Amino acid sequence: MIDMRKNLYWSILMSLVIYASCTRDVAPEITCEGVASYDTNIKTVIETNCSYSGCHDGSPGVPGVYLDFDGIEPSLNDGTFEERVANRSDMPPSYATGPTTLTQEELDLIICWISEGYPEN
Repeated sequence: MIDMRKNLYWSILMSLVIYASCTRDVAPEITCEGVASYDTNIKTVIETNCSYSGCHDGSPGVPGVYLDFDGIEPSLNDGTFEERVANRSDMPPSYATGPTTLTQEELDLIICWISEGYPEN
């Protein structure tokens, strides 16, 4: 009888631990205020974090030239921009010579831009 209670106790305890750890993985909901568009506010984020010297500026060995909307558009259309920046969060990379992370504000802005369908202006 004691073994059954002990097993029940541990089962309940482990269930609570698993439940609690899973609920912390939920991403906070982002509220998109105003309009996120390339010309209005995304271009600055891209210039600062993506298209500086040696990175997405036409440098050899770096895919994509993000100097204007037309240059970034192929990465938007094929999903690589969203995958790398919003989903995997591995852009900018940790080995970059420029910024190595986006601020939360920049990331939220990009996520809003994605949800709006990448408007140019």
